Amino acid sequence: DAQIGRVLDKLASRPEIDGNTVVVFTSDHGEYAGSHGLRGKGATAYEEAIRVPLYIRDPHGVLTPKPGETRTQLTSSVDLAPLLLTIGSGGNGWRSDPLFSYLAARADIADIAKNNAAGRKWIAHVTDDMSVEEMATLLKDPRIRAVMGENAPTEIPTSAPSHIVAVRTAEAKLANYSYWKPGGMQIDTSRSSDREFYDYSTPSGQQESENQAGGSAKQAELQALIDHEVLPEVQAPLPTFLGQAQEQGLADMQKLMVLRGG
Repeated sequence: DAQIGRVLDKLASRPEIDGNTVVVFTSDHGEYAGSHGLRGKGATAYEEAIRVPLYIRDPHGVLTPKPGETRTQLTSSVDLAPLLLTIGSGGNGWRSDPLFSYLAARADIADIAKNNAAGRKWIAHVTDDMSVEEMATLLKDPRIRAVMGENAPTEIPTSAPSHIVAVRTAEAKLANYSYWKPGGMQIDTSRSSDREFYDYSTPSGQQESENQAGGSAKQAELQALIDHEVLPEVQAPLPTFLGQAQEQGLADMQKLMVLRGG
């Protein structure tokens, strides 16, 4: 908070710059802070970890015609680059530029902010975060081990299926937890996978406190979304000019998977 304040104070000290500067505040993840008995940020699809703040401060009022109003539409982190392009170019003309064709279909957060336009029908969450860092720290702390007593684990648990693909709508959320085949990014169908389903029309679903996975029609609809819309979007090829960076990233990830046992 202090560092954000420094930026805003510096802007305020230069009114000629402050009056022509749009500030967008967000984050890359949330924090469990004890919710679901967890700390940290990874290894699940719970709201506390994947729902993040988004504030827009626009001195001209173009994106904020009524400062202080909130929006409840669904948006995704993949929509942030289009928002910044719209702000920087003064409109949506960039969406017809072939250079940005891979971003053109993303949701228009600027339109949501300005005109309360419709948001996304669904959002996806995909991660390969095993989140063992904090467990490793805890296991080294004799005070923690003393409290846990005979229940204290003797090693870091890294065997849970932590490759997560989830979809969330305004009504519900479905998360699939699976293993990958060694050395790759394909689901290992020979090993069991887990599912979490939360129906937001129920109190326990809203709190994501009771796994309601079963055979409901609503869960089946979300699974179809994952199979036919989420995965094709997630696995869609990047533009050619990003190919080398993607290959390097995949190579680095595979090295990490080998180091930590797949």
